[in-house]
Amino acid sequence: MSNIKNTIIALALACTMTSCFYDRIDLDLNAENPKLAVEAWITDLDEPQYIELSRTVNYLGEQEIDHVTDAIVTLNDEVEDIQLVQQEDGKYYLSEDWQPRLGNYYTLTILLDGETYTAREQMRVCPQIENPFAEIVDFESIFDDETYDEDTYRITFSFQDSLGLGDGYYLVDYLKGSLAGDSISNGDTTHDRFFDGEYQLDVSVTSSDRPFFLHDEAVLEIYSISKEATLFIYDLEAEAFGDVDPFAGPPANLRTNISNGAVGYFMIGGAHRVIVPVEESEEDTTL
Repeated sequence: MSNIKNTIIALALACTMTSCFYDRIDLDLNAENPKLAVEAWITDLDEPQYIELSRTVNYLGEQEIDHVTDAIVTLNDEVEDIQLVQQEDGKYYLSEDWQPRLGNYYTLTILLDGETYTAREQMRVCPQIENPFAEIVDFESIFDDETYDEDTYRITFSFQDSLGLGDGYYLVDYLKGSLAGDSISNGDTTHDRFFDGEYQLDVSVTSSDRPFFLHDEAVLEIYSISKEATLFIYDLEAEAFGDVDPFAGPPANLRTNISNGAVGYFMIGGAHRVIVPVEESEEDTTL
């Protein structure tokens, strides 16, 4: 997840996000008025949890990330205030013994240069990954432009959506040890508008250009986020990876849930990760 965070903030800065979730504001080059850029995706996975802060740079310039190193960053979980500590330039970490309160609402507060920026999200419970397995799929017969010399596999699993509209999910699978999981373009987002409270059977997000092969180890991850966060990821992917007119102007404004003119997004929620070995099944051996 830490690498996905880095990818998202790089894309967000490249897209020069300058809008509020509720309001649109004029897009400029940020030469005279750089904005606070926030990348915050907190989970309950057993890995370092941090928030990254920077300032937007000139849209037409080729500049390195301008890290924010003098902010005061806190999270309130409806019970207590938790101060994050800067350990690297622009990266503010939760303590290693931090314990998430699933179901609670978290308020992010950033104090910087006399300004206050806030965002609020619920830390949703993530459904368990159920019955993950690898199955043979002939990607060549589905996509004519793909050619493989051996059997190709996809990872399939199921999960139970919780009752109540508003749940969103980011799902991704990738080869263990590879960098494919670092880019949000390799994952999929969905939300429960059409399946609220229903059991999701035999879900797969394996891509035709990244199939698995016999004896691979696949990493499967599911992240619980809000519906609005899935729309942010969708917009970001469309802006960064979609077809872009080389003669077009600056990128379109993207949504944010952070106040006071900041850009970026605050996401928080439970997550699960499993390793799925790619093995022959009895059915495969009889084909």
